[in-house]
Amino acid sequence: MAKNEGSYRFPTVRYVKRLRMSLELPGVDETEKKIPALPEGFVWLPWHPCLTDTHGEVKFLAFHRSFDADVFPTFRSRQACIALMRSIAAHSGFVPEATWMIARRLPGSDLPAPVNERNEYELRSRKPETEPLDYIATIQGIRTSPGLAGIQNVAVRPEFRGRGLGRALLMKALDGFRRAGIRKVTLEATSGNVPAIRLYETSGFRLYQTLYKEVYAS
Repeated sequence: MAKNEGSYRFPTVRYVKRLRMSLELPGVDETEKKIPALPEGFVWLPWHPCLTDTHGEVKFLAFHRSFDADVFPTFRSRQACIALMRSIAAHSGFVPEATWMIARRLPGSDLPAPVNERNEYELRSRKPETEPLDYIATIQGIRTSPGLAGIQNVAVRPEFRGRGLGRALLMKALDGFRRAGIRKVTLEATSGNVPAIRLYETSGFRLYQTLYKEVYAS
């Protein structure tokens, strides 16, 4: 018995500082004016259920080698990311107006890329893999109570960062929240993610709570 007790190893645990931030949305149509134009060849994809797994795939590509994957093991697995997106889409508070994807036209493609005046792509089919697009970034929103909602993830594939896509996603989602009747938006970020914190602060988000998440060594 003593030998068995002595052989047990307690898991190594550390604590990661997480920041909860919030933003009061204006009651007038100011959020749409703040949406940056996308780079040449990039388009917006409004929410459609056929894109659920594609959103999950982009989450995986954006996060699986990031610090966030150490904090949230779900991000290490493609199937877990897809399952996560399916649960977000099935949530009773899911906000389609605040759920967007950015894609770009595939190099060399001669297929049409039909967009409206807001550069929003109109799906030609219900099979994302058949579209002439490379899927780059995603953001989602969930209503948590009347007038209040939370941003789930701001995910941009690493090779496309530094082009303003994260800010564009954030502004597009905020405009969608406003159109859905939301008046206050919250999000959560790891304190060590300096670029993300800077993005949120310069977009008007302010800290309202600090917490610490247990992270166990794998």
